[in-house]
Amino acid sequence: MKQVKDLALRFQNREAFKDQLAQYSDKNIFWIAPQLTGRQLYRSLLPYFKIDDERVCTAISEIGKHSPQEQLAEVHASLDSSPFIWADVVVIPFTVQPLLELYQQIRSINEKVKIVYSVDFNFYLMYPSHPYAHLFNSKIAQSAIEDNMFFADNVLVSNKRLDDELTKKMVALGKEKYSLPPRVKVGCQPLLIDSSIVTSNLGHEELPLEPKNGKFRIGVVATSVYADDIKSFADTFKEINKKFKDKVQLVFYGFDGKYNNKNTLEGVDFEFHKPTSIIHYFKKLESLNLDLLFIPLKDSMYNNTSENYNKWLEAGLFKVPVMVNANIYPYSALIKHEYNGFQFKKKGDIIKIIEDMLKNSKKVTLAGETAYLQVTNDFAFNESNVERLKAILL
Repeated sequence: MKQVKDLALRFQNREAFKDQLAQYSDKNIFWIAPQLTGRQLYRSLLPYFKIDDERVCTAISEIGKHSPQEQLAEVHASLDSSPFIWADVVVIPFTVQPLLELYQQIRSINEKVKIVYSVDFNFYLMYPSHPYAHLFNSKIAQSAIEDNMFFADNVLVSNKRLDDELTKKMVALGKEKYSLPPRVKVGCQPLLIDSSIVTSNLGHEELPLEPKNGKFRIGVVATSVYADDIKSFADTFKEINKKFKDKVQLVFYGFDGKYNNKNTLEGVDFEFHKPTSIIHYFKKLESLNLDLLFIPLKDSMYNNTSENYNKWLEAGLFKVPVMVNANIYPYSALIKHEYNGFQFKKKGDIIKIIEDMLKNSKKVTLAGETAYLQVTNDFAFNESNVERLKAILL
């Protein structure tokens, strides 16, 4: 993603930040410290590029440091008043840091500004094995996040069921914790994708496609965040190895099963590719030469209120269909079996579905092509989607 890479390099010069504030429009949106991660690509960076027009100006404070495995970072907001005078909307990323003092300082600079606090997942329901459980499972951290939500103007999520849950939670907190009616509004941000940005040439040689060697390539894209989910499918992966030894190649990108001194994929034969930054992610994904992207998620309330549909978008760009549990939202609302992807209702169905794919490869091709058309038409930054996104942010 050359455009994102160039932006990160440009923001190493502080003057690039100041240049943004020289432009004004009817509404100005200021994102604080978006990270170079998958979540922030959809929640902040792509909107930053794509909704800047004659009626809306966009700015960011900096591009935050990151590693491919991290999805959470501290918020470092400069107390320089200029961006807060300029902004009509300030968007703050998900953090466990107490933000009420920052809210007060921002509002003292600009009493009309709208403060938007982002929530990325259902922190109330995290697995004990989740890499961030130690941060979010404490009452102190949860209380700080509740304060951050309740006293913001808007809370922004990207899962509609989480939207519903937090809307109810704000009412309950108003009665039980704050003795105030909530004025904060919870909204769900649609994830949109721009193929010209995410698949743009990086200025390097193209990554060669991995050879198929006559095998059907099933990919799993994950980080250690999904260790518990992947562990729950370990026996399924072993069964795939055993039944389709010479016909199917499992490909893991980003996570090799080793986490917390345990190997959740012990005994599974697979091809592994190390995680990359989001800048190189799409080129790497394309180079894997996948036939199917498998999304191994347990049917849990946490997943149903935390998952996004970004993997369907990403695979769809390369005409690769996904396979996922039919009960997992939001995929359950997007995917129709054998039309634009594949669904299983129980783990025992997975082997049968793969068998059918190997016999009827045209189904896989057609599902990938349908997903591509939907992603590039219905989830692009077209005029109607941009207006919808503006309405949620503004």
